[in-house]
Amino acid sequence: MNRQLSIIKNILSYIFFFCVSQIANGQTIANCSNPEGWTYYHFTGIVSKKDSGFTKDKITGGMITIEKLPNGKYDILSVDARKKVTSMKQDGGDVVLLRKGISDATFLLYFPNSTIEIYTIWIDKNGVGKYDWLQSKGGDEVILQKSVLFVGNCENINLDILK
Repeated sequence: MNRQLSIIKNILSYIFFFCVSQIANGQTIANCSNPEGWTYYHFTGIVSKKDSGFTKDKITGGMITIEKLPNGKYDILSVDARKKVTSMKQDGGDVVLLRKGISDATFLLYFPNSTIEIYTIWIDKNGVGKYDWLQSKGGDEVILQKSVLFVGNCENINLDILK
């Protein structure tokens, strides 16, 4: 039964990524999912002293797609824990390619006055696609300030698009 659910989940993920790619009309660089790691909640705003600090965390079912747009710029499409699809560009963010290697690439996503995120996609020595996500969320416009370090898996990484 768990294997069947896993297969269905993978099929739905592929359909989602295909549909999102067609809507955005960009070239897909990577499809990644299920990030997990650590979140540090700052002792500010709505967070009490007791609730501040490090917490093991994950976004079950969370997915991202990194795309190169027809104009040569980049976008990151994400599905969050609420199953909501968001284009970071349409949400007011700016995505910049910071570096590219033979088996990795790093992108900066920033929202003025609130959030900075760094996404690195890479292919490990076994040929497995991975990504890490660093986030710093703060500023006067943010209710919940936090820092995040998550790692997830990528179904495919196409670094040739970045040439």
